Amino acid sequence: MMTVELAPDYLPDLIRQGDGFLKNNFFKEAVIAYNSALKIDADNPHALVGLASVDIVKGDLAHAQQKLESATVKTDFRIGADILISVYEDQGFDTQALALRRILKTSDSFSYLHDPWMFELQSESFDTDQITVLARMADRGGDTVSGIRLLNRAIQLAPKDGSLHFQLGLIHVKCGDSEQAHKSFSECTSVDPTISDGWFQLAKLYEIEGNQPELDRALVAGLFHNPNSPVLHLASAERLKKLGELNGAINELETTIRIRPEDAEPYVQLAICCIAQSENEKGVVLLKQALELESLHPLALATLAFFCILEGFESDAREYIAEAHMQPLLFENELLNLEEKFKTKFGKEP
Repeated sequence: MMTVELAPDYLPDLIRQGDGFLKNNFFKEAVIAYNSALKIDADNPHALVGLASVDIVKGDLAHAQQKLESATVKTDFRIGADILISVYEDQGFDTQALALRRILKTSDSFSYLHDPWMFELQSESFDTDQITVLARMADRGGDTVSGIRLLNRAIQLAPKDGSLHFQLGLIHVKCGDSEQAHKSFSECTSVDPTISDGWFQLAKLYEIEGNQPELDRALVAGLFHNPNSPVLHLASAERLKKLGELNGAINELETTIRIRPEDAEPYVQLAICCIAQSENEKGVVLLKQALELESLHPLALATLAFFCILEGFESDAREYIAEAHMQPLLFENELLNLEEKFKTKFGKEP
């Protein structure tokens, strides 16, 4: 409250004030605080989510939905999406809820309230964990320069902390600075070779560069230090598949499934390998297993729809195409292609 009194137009504290009122059921006061924030930033997602929460308490789901949709679109589904799913479900909009669940699963959901004053107060800390949190906040708030500066400071304090080098590498990748990303991930894997994602990111960089020998070396070294890493086995399978070594790829994918049976992706990739070897029945079983784990997996849906069209399974093909329409990660041209193949095969619209 003191900050609001000293600086009544300071947006972060207006949001916090509204959140405090909301938490204590002072809804009228919360609405005033959130609306004050919107006068400063007309589309502020935190204020919109706060007002939507008040609408939900009042039972006004339609207006809550409008505010939450605005917040999620503005923040690329990082803020308000989880609440919006519940609002969709409470209104019986199951299709929208399913589609949003899929988006939320693949997006980086993060609802940090950017507070420059708090940032400056804490940025001189000697606590590397706190500095790392601030760096992540800065980066996700669009201030990558501060994120890099803070992580470099944390690395000076703890140069043997591989996770710091890894996070710095991610920011460099985001900025398109592959040279510095290389340095960061190489240092990460050097000081702590058990960080499997460091090897994976290093391998991705080599793949982009077309440096096959170094890609192979990174994967082999990564798996040597992390024999139970699903992400590295999956990457190794992809490499072998591109080299035409399907049996080796299948072994890697089966290993991935044994390590992490709850992940849909290796089932899909294994199914594609099986279909490539004319083991269609096994491939279909694997694709259906993938959909049990992730009901709207885009590649599984598209592959099953295509297979059913080829095999003449009209009803199943129609069902998979309908489900594919609920998958926002499938491009419109992919859907149109499936529908066109359906019409060609069965002489009717799906």
